[in-house]
Amino acid sequence: MLALYKQKLRALRDVKYVFAFAMNTRQGQINYHLVFASQHPLGLEKMKEAMKAVDKTGSYSFSDDTVGQELLKFDFDAPSEWAVKMQAALSGAWRPYAAYRDYALNETPFINPKAMLEHLKKSGQVQVRWRGEPAKRGFPEEKITAILISK
Repeated sequence: MLALYKQKLRALRDVKYVFAFAMNTRQGQINYHLVFASQHPLGLEKMKEAMKAVDKTGSYSFSDDTVGQELLKFDFDAPSEWAVKMQAALSGAWRPYAAYRDYALNETPFINPKAMLEHLKKSGQVQVRWRGEPAKRGFPEEKITAILISK
């Protein structure tokens, strides 16, 4: 039902960003889902920042209805599992940075794809087309024309 609701929200005019936060009781049971939808990536970025600020322990979770697993905990310090999922979803084609940003916002607890891209870069699975000179560190959006993740 949650997946259908998110699908219907994304079908609304200009809604591109939808994310479901599972709100749990003190006993760890799902109380309800807080579903956030936005027309602009900044709205979802700010919502994720607010959720992270409320509970830095990571006890908030979100619902990932695409992998057959009801709840996944936020873990902002461990991008490896999310990097694998991003690789599976987006590998094999050159894509603009925005495609990776949108994936990170809609499908992961992260605000941007940088930690996941760094993880994949360490294993040589990321290629970047740069505007001008390559960045010495990180993935500055304004310097990137396209990114390719190997399969």
